[in-house]
Amino acid sequence: MTGERMTLPGRVAELSTLDNALAGTSARRHTMVAVRGGPGTGKTRLLTTAADRWRARGVTVLTLSFREDIPAWDIFGAGAVINALREYYTATGDLSLARPVVAAAELCTERAYDSSQDRSWLLARLAEAFDQLRNAGPAAVVADDVDAVPHPALGPACLPGYLVVAAGQDVTRLTADQIIDLAPPKVRARAEKP
Repeated sequence: MTGERMTLPGRVAELSTLDNALAGTSARRHTMVAVRGGPGTGKTRLLTTAADRWRARGVTVLTLSFREDIPAWDIFGAGAVINALREYYTATGDLSLARPVVAAAELCTERAYDSSQDRSWLLARLAEAFDQLRNAGPAAVVADDVDAVPHPALGPACLPGYLVVAAGQDVTRLTADQIIDLAPPKVRARAEKP
């Protein structure tokens, strides 16, 4: 199936908005789009469909969820980001990501979070990994459930050339360029038989 044919009934406008945001991302700027909606509004399905479309077009896409079992001390959800980066380089064989990801993993500990300097180094190692990842061409980070952690570690991905799409029920803490509000799915009335 081609990327153009991957659609999501009822969400054509939202997919178009995300496609336009990706097209508007350049080598000199990133774009962040927040997708806001309550439970059952189709956030995850929209993100999955968009990611599949972009992969079909040759875009490097990293998907992650902050829904994972994240320890309370991991206020950035860095463990979820590290796991997503590991999965990516394991699946693609892109071992150039291994060094910064291993360095970030070594800093993603409760003890390291006690030090503002170590937290800064953790975020710097994640930025290094994202910088390496985008060398492959257009890149997107698609993050679900960003409101599950106090300060989602998306800043390191806000590098020129990236589209960052972040979804959650509450996206007010994000500095998004655009917000897509998802309304609850329409309930279709069943035709009654006479």
